[in-house]
This record gives sequence, C-alpha cells and structure tokens, in this order.
Amino acid sequence: ESYDKTNLSEVYLFVSSTSDSQVVATCTEPNEKGGGPEQIIGDEVVNGHTFVHSTSDGAGAGNYYQQEIYRMVSEDVCHEVIYFIHYTNIGNYPPDTVKEFDRDAIFQELQGVFSTFTLK
Repeated sequence: ESYDKTNLSEVYLFVSSTSDSQVVATCTEPNEKGGGPEQIIGDEVVNGHTFVHSTSDGAGAGNYYQQEIYRMVSEDVCHEVIYFIHYTNIGNYPPDTVKEFDRDAIFQELQGVFSTFTLK
C-alpha cells in the first residue's frame, strides 16, 4: 500500500542456483543476453559470501528497468540473486496525481531479504 499512487510498477527478487557446467564456467561474467548490457560494480560480501555485483538498466516507451545482479560460485554451483525494479517516467503523469517511489526504501527491503542468504 505504501507504493500505491507512485510510479513504481513492479519489484522482484529472483534467486536461482544451477550446477550446469556451462553456466558455472561463466557465472560471474556479465550476461549479454536479456535486458541491457551489464556493468560490473565489483565484489560485495553478503552474509559471509563474496558475490560479483553488476548492474543493468534499460528503458522503453516511458518505462525504466533496473537490475542489481549478484553472482557467485560455490562448490561448482552458480548462485544468482537479482533485484528487478520496473518503474515509469514520473513526467508521464498529470501533476500531483502520482508521486515518485522511494528507491532507497525499496533497496533497503531487498537488501534486508538478501542479507539472510545462506548455503546448505
């Protein structure tokens, strides 16, 4: 409800793991498939695990897509966590009908969930 009447369209937290050797071999490299090109930000430690952090942005027809991507290999398994945020251009709305969503609050929520990441 706190994001009703904002320009936020959707937010997802994706978590995946695979032991597919082809994926594992290139796990921490930027993914050239899918959305916009990825840029590596650097290493980031989350709950004791070191991930390669990259980002990807895209836009089209007044829509913006932002991904924060975290990947690591552990025991021949590629683990990937993605924050996916889709929002619209605030300028597309009549004045005072929609407010800009709180990007920092969204990231805090996503990081709070991700901070619990563990391997079994």
